[in-house]
Amino acid sequence: MGLEYCQMATENVEGFTDFDIDRNWYKKRPKGLSAVIRCYGEERWIGPCVESCLPLYDEILISLTEVEGDRTEDILKSLKSSKIKVIKYPFKFKLQNKPKYSCDSVYQFSYYTNWSLSKTKYSHISARWDADHVLRPEYTNKKFHDYVLSKSNVQVRGYNVVSPDFRYISKSHPYLSFHVRYAKADPYLCFVGNSDYATYYGFPQWFSPKHWLHFPVQQTQSIFNRLFFKDGRIDEPVFFHTKYLKVKENLLKIKGKYCVGEKKYNETGLEPGKKINVTVPKYAFKKPEDYLQ
Repeated sequence: MGLEYCQMATENVEGFTDFDIDRNWYKKRPKGLSAVIRCYGEERWIGPCVESCLPLYDEILISLTEVEGDRTEDILKSLKSSKIKVIKYPFKFKLQNKPKYSCDSVYQFSYYTNWSLSKTKYSHISARWDADHVLRPEYTNKKFHDYVLSKSNVQVRGYNVVSPDFRYISKSHPYLSFHVRYAKADPYLCFVGNSDYATYYGFPQWFSPKHWLHFPVQQTQSIFNRLFFKDGRIDEPVFFHTKYLKVKENLLKIKGKYCVGEKKYNETGLEPGKKINVTVPKYAFKKPEDYLQ
């Protein structure tokens, strides 16, 4: 068995062979940068998200789950870019009573993420670029592109914007936390569990015995990368996170909290805090109808 348990599961327990993962998915990849955008009912922000990414990425893979009446695919077609690749995932996610680190069911969000990762083409992947992230124009250049390709992993964060002009960030949650959003494809890059849990985080997990037990290769890689400067981190936020704008546009106020679906957001999270003076591209203000005219 060796260290295979540290790698992503390539077969699903349900036996849907069309959705098995190629065991050699990470091999023989040309140098370049792919984005994986997991998308389920994201027509509101998918246009600005993808339009902002087009100058930076060599490939943008949109992994769609079916949502009735959603116009995401039509918006993507309107952008008319050969960089955009759309794939579809037909399974609905379920909370399952499975071991915390398992990821072998098509109904798990982690399996969906890993399957999507395997469909990319290039050497480096932005596996956590969500449909409500709008890349700042300062980071669409070749310098940033080449910086990412020179590293094994790069952590970045975003502004949690709460005003329609993109000038104010959340009072209580001004920044989206640092995460590894750019990673080199290798056999130990994967997501596990029922949520968006990556096996590689870096320094914070060095002192976790459980993390060493379950992910010894990733932990060792983390130390190696830190010693040899193979990991990178950008302190300035590189994107606008529009989740709170999306919440405010669809809010329903109940007992002092804003509810969207089953998620609740504290009211203070939606209140404007610090004002930021950064370049906001014109496409950040586009709505679905602007792409569908």
